[in-house]
Amino acid sequence: MKRVMPTCLVVAAGTVFASSAVAVPPVLDFVPEDATLIAALPSGTSVHRDISELATAIQAPIPIPGIEDLLANAELPGVDADRAVVLYMTSFPDPNGPEPDGAILLPVDSYDDFVKAFGGTPTNGIDALPDRGWAGDEMAKKLPNGYVAISDVREVLESIGSDGNLDAHKALLGPAGRKLAEDGDGFIVVNIGDNREAVGQVIDGFMEQADMMMMMAGGGADMAGAAEMMTQLVDQSESLILSMDASNLGLSLDLAMNFTEGSEYDATFKAAGRASSLIGKLPNQPFFFAGAFDTDSAPMKEMFKQMNMLSSGLGEDNELADQANAQADAMNGGAMMVGFVPGIMSGIFQKTVLYFESEDPTSFAGTTKAFINKANGFEHNDPSMGAMSFSTKYTDDAEQVGGVSVDQYEMTIRMQNAGGMGMNPMMLMFGPYGGPRGYVATLDGGVIQTFSRDKALLGSAIDAANGGESLSNDAMLRQVASKLPENRLFEGYIG
Repeated sequence: MKRVMPTCLVVAAGTVFASSAVAVPPVLDFVPEDATLIAALPSGTSVHRDISELATAIQAPIPIPGIEDLLANAELPGVDADRAVVLYMTSFPDPNGPEPDGAILLPVDSYDDFVKAFGGTPTNGIDALPDRGWAGDEMAKKLPNGYVAISDVREVLESIGSDGNLDAHKALLGPAGRKLAEDGDGFIVVNIGDNREAVGQVIDGFMEQADMMMMMAGGGADMAGAAEMMTQLVDQSESLILSMDASNLGLSLDLAMNFTEGSEYDATFKAAGRASSLIGKLPNQPFFFAGAFDTDSAPMKEMFKQMNMLSSGLGEDNELADQANAQADAMNGGAMMVGFVPGIMSGIFQKTVLYFESEDPTSFAGTTKAFINKANGFEHNDPSMGAMSFSTKYTDDAEQVGGVSVDQYEMTIRMQNAGGMGMNPMMLMFGPYGGPRGYVATLDGGVIQTFSRDKALLGSAIDAANGGESLSNDAMLRQVASKLPENRLFEGYIG
């Protein structure tokens, strides 16, 4: 299998990756504190250099035009490409309403020359730019430090007064967001704290569309759990920050949230995570996806339980959900690898390995056994997939693998609405048995579970968990991991 550079998904506490840091753009001083959205490029020259390096590295078929050509095509004469460009909005986009108001702040060599280039007459006030824009209704206002503000709404320009807002924007970014803004090629900030109601309306619209799409795909959909989690995020957050950084190593997209001081999520994500060490408990093999998570703290355990209930669709009021929660209580973190399968018809999850770290591995293995046995005969009506029934079997000390006595289990999942041509979708996931059928191995410090009876895979997993060859030794994964923040709570890689 040809290996490609893993893409990383990560949630972390503390700092983010380091590169050539620059300060948060000082021109944010002129952006209103309650702006709903801010997009910034700290340096056009740096962005162009980094994207050009990336294009060269991936052998892009189309060359990147020079920075001067790009500015000319954008009709931005006299713009200083070495300094920051900022765009902001004063309201959120509404698909059924007018376009949001806002402005763009540009560094220029000469304000007078810039206005004249668009057929205007420079004054000490707000100047029309009749030759700029589709309707010729854009206006400009001169700002200190060689900047010009452009908008098609006079009130927006009039509201830009003296500086003094930079500290407020730094506070809105939060520590992790400031690091992203300083280290990336560009960033976007969504101001949640001053616009909770408007953000909530955007989320509600998105959830309604998602619900409709799932219903059109066949079957009902229960988006209540996802909607509740999104509502909690909005209620406990001050801002959302998205950052982009390009280099000859690839393209990084980083997402950060600045949670409200003292909130539940604030306490959860302040904890220092150990996900980077847990990824080393997985075998070094080709994979579709690999990830690790740290649930050592009480808030993380509760979040893991909520996510488990949401993803499983089991709900909270049944014994199987209680067993899943018991598993969450008995572990301190874990890792998962969906290994590469040459033919997906044999089951996408045939090469899946799970590792669960626990202070009492024997007790955790007991909760795993209890969960599988409790699932025998369990019936569940999933809103999107229809009626499901489970049959299971668990055998203690069934085999010796890698010098370890391991248990065997099997779980068959039958679906009333089997889909096209009567095929059980579970066969596409797990192979002909229609469900996971693997091993459970109890080790010092943790428990391994596989989804198939692949002794070689289990042997490699046991060796990795005991300090042998592991996924942490993969050269490309290590290269990506070196760009990530320390103290990670979650991390994931797409192979």
